[in-house]
Amino acid sequence: MSEHQYPEQQNPGRAYQDDDPEVVDWQPVSEPGAQQRGAGLLAVVAGIAILLGGGSLLQPALADPPPAQQPVIGRTNVVCPAAPTGDDVRSVVQAVANKQKNDQPGTLSGTPVGADKPAFQVTDPGKGVTKAAPKDTLIVTGERGLATASSAGTLTNGSAGVNSGLLGASCSKPAASHFFAGIGAEKDFRTELVITNPDETPAQVDVTFLGSKGSVPVPGGPGIEIPGLQSRVIALDTMVTVKGALSAQLVASRGRVAVMARDYRSKGDEPRGADWHASSAAPANQVIIPGVPDGSGGRKLVVANPGTVPAHVEIAGLGLQGEFVPAGGDQIDVPAQSTALLELGPGLVEQAGAVKLTSDQPVTGAIRSDAPSAGETGDKLVPDFAVQPAALPLREVGVLPFVGESGIESQLVLSHLGEGKVDVIIEVVSMAGVTVKLEKVQVAAASTLVRQLSSPLPAYVVIRTPENSGVYAGLVQRRTSNTDVFGITTLAVSSPDVADRVQPASYDPWTAR
Repeated sequence: MSEHQYPEQQNPGRAYQDDDPEVVDWQPVSEPGAQQRGAGLLAVVAGIAILLGGGSLLQPALADPPPAQQPVIGRTNVVCPAAPTGDDVRSVVQAVANKQKNDQPGTLSGTPVGADKPAFQVTDPGKGVTKAAPKDTLIVTGERGLATASSAGTLTNGSAGVNSGLLGASCSKPAASHFFAGIGAEKDFRTELVITNPDETPAQVDVTFLGSKGSVPVPGGPGIEIPGLQSRVIALDTMVTVKGALSAQLVASRGRVAVMARDYRSKGDEPRGADWHASSAAPANQVIIPGVPDGSGGRKLVVANPGTVPAHVEIAGLGLQGEFVPAGGDQIDVPAQSTALLELGPGLVEQAGAVKLTSDQPVTGAIRSDAPSAGETGDKLVPDFAVQPAALPLREVGVLPFVGESGIESQLVLSHLGEGKVDVIIEVVSMAGVTVKLEKVQVAAASTLVRQLSSPLPAYVVIRTPENSGVYAGLVQRRTSNTDVFGITTLAVSSPDVADRVQPASYDPWTAR
């Protein structure tokens, strides 16, 4: 079992803040006579030190280290943003506690912001819950043995209106920085940011926008304040006015936040799909965008370069037959502090896989995949789209909810960046903790493997890989029930052991010195 351990809290006191005028702990004041006697004694000791040290004062001794500390298991948070509501949508959240080799007791609970008690709680490893999404943002907390074994997701099935289609995402992890590539501030493509502060103290967030022609100024300043244990929804078109490719970086100058974007597309007054948009992996010289769905429709690649030097980016696909160069989309140049857009659809030849970006400057990106606008019978449907952000590889175990949802098919897309074949174990587990399906597969080097997942009851999927094997995973969800709206969404598979860790205060002998 992968456990993150923290030192036992000793001598707890008030937390020190950067803007706190009180920077020293209270100390007892000795009586005047004692101070004079102490001063005389110090003078004698100083004289002896000079004699013994050849005329130089002895250096003061360092404080003794704290005594050996008893480890305790930590706590992790993920945040599920407030889901769309209304008569035309069905929104659910699912939280699971993956069973591990050496299970330890713990709890997994979900508490809406502003609520005094959890909406649900899981105490048995291997089990999970599916609940109607609350109207408020949900903070899901794993503690003790379930701190590094939990995962949660949100899924909305909309039949009409602005939330038509499928909107799905793994619930986000609090951090000091988030990057969103391929968002919008236009009438036909607009984005809302759901920013949540999971801690009790206020958080301050600064937002930087990168457009197709460089950095985009924010009137009135980029700072956004989020009170403790609260959530705010920010419509980007109220902050900036810009057309074309757009990205945003959010950096917490105080505290930390969890952020999820929600994209809406329309044509005039007619909705053309919506999706949750998770943050992309941090800019790097090589990033992977996994979980690109198969089928027809556009595949718009967005690449963001936050640096001060132009970036030359080479593009490759990891497909069913191995690595390939997309026709007409093998490279792109991105100016400094800018965002660039490239249509990859024809070059990916309608196959599922991943996209690899290799750059001479750190970049990140995302893909917006369009669903076809016609059904199998040729009838016109309201189109939908899905967003695939750049993601991190799995660390031994990946967990993702939402397998076996009624009227939705699930497709697991595994891509391997490393050399040689890698063995991957796929396990579908019911909410009661019962294994529904267990399969061992091999993924070839620089290629992709696709598996259809099913379950007679709501379930989740567990993916086990060798450590640092370079395996990336995404789950494609498509609506199969009769409807006038084509529904598609994709969810990046996350590793619970890299979830946000909430560390308790620890003893530090140098604090306030």
